[in-house]
Amino acid sequence: AVTIRYFQDSALMMTALKKQEIDAINRGLTAEQVVELQEKKPENDHLQLVETLADSGKLDEAADHALEAAHWADEAGEGAGNGAYARHRLGGFLLQLGRADEAAAVLESVL
Repeated sequence: AVTIRYFQDSALMMTALKKQEIDAINRGLTAEQVVELQEKKPENDHLQLVETLADSGKLDEAADHALEAAHWADEAGEGAGNGAYARHRLGGFLLQLGRADEAAAVLESVL
C-alpha cells in the first residue's frame, strides 16, 4: 500500500483513494505520484526485465520473468493481452533452451 501525508489537489486525492486503500505515512508524494504508483502493474515490470535479460542472453532468467509476467497479467485480468505476450516470449525462450515439450505446451496455451 502507498502511504500519503498530503495532497496538493483534493480531486486527485479522491482519485488516488478510490484506486486502492491508502495508508497515511509517507511524506512528500504528490497526488500525481500516488496515482502513478497505484497504476503500476507488476506484469509490466517483469516484461521489461524479460526484454532486458533476453537482450543480454540470459534466457533462463528471462523465462522466469516471462512466467511471472504471465501470472501477474492473469491476476490483473489481462491474460489475453500482456499474459499472451509473456507466454509467447516464454515459449520462445524454452524452445531456445532446448525444452521443446514445455515450449509446445506454453505456446499452445497462447492460441
